[in-house]
Amino acid sequence: MSGCSVVAHGKLNLGLRVLGRRQDGYHDLASLFQTVDLADNVTLTPSAQLSLQCDDGDVPPETQNLAWRAADLYLREAGGKPVHIDLVKRIPMGAGLGGGSADAAAVLRGLNRLASRPLAADQLGHLGAQLGSDVPFSIQGGTMVVEGRGDRLTPVEWDPEGLELHYLLVDPGTQVSTPWAFSQLGRGISSQNTVLSNSDPYLSFLNSARGGRVPVRRLLEVIVNDFQPVVERAKP
Repeated sequence: MSGCSVVAHGKLNLGLRVLGRRQDGYHDLASLFQTVDLADNVTLTPSAQLSLQCDDGDVPPETQNLAWRAADLYLREAGGKPVHIDLVKRIPMGAGLGGGSADAAAVLRGLNRLASRPLAADQLGHLGAQLGSDVPFSIQGGTMVVEGRGDRLTPVEWDPEGLELHYLLVDPGTQVSTPWAFSQLGRGISSQNTVLSNSDPYLSFLNSARGGRVPVRRLLEVIVNDFQPVVERAKP
């Protein structure tokens, strides 16, 4: 078996609504995800045992690292030989850009590329969902309306309406833990579900975008992120 390298693209949440806590402990979300050029690089090479090395010393060690766990899960579920994972980080940690999920998705895609009997796309997505809510999207990438706990994906295309949309990523050097952010949203969030579903402009926008087109002007009018006030209060 020869090795391979896979680019692990980050993503932007172009708006985010947290609709409620599920019985399985996850939250139902509604968002528009967009792949960005900023990316980590994952290289897989044959090895006597599963191992991981990263150029960033702050990245969690092997068994706690999502990329390592992705390889372990794939090899247990689909078979195959161990690999050494060389991870070059460029996506800031704790930035909401999905770096850990992107790395896990890249490992799954890489192992599937090397497999003698690769998994189907839906099987790979199922493995991704076991690792984290953003992993199924990161396996596919592109522009998608994302719902549920991240497992309901609808590919869409941009309708620029005469505008050219750009993004600017600024790293303030502050990390925000996803579990912490959810914990700060407060109790009673599950009670918002009906209200938001019926009247929220951003959710209405996503509902329309499911038809396949994302109008840029309307997005700019309704974009909202439930985590923004939470993070701004704690880290002004």
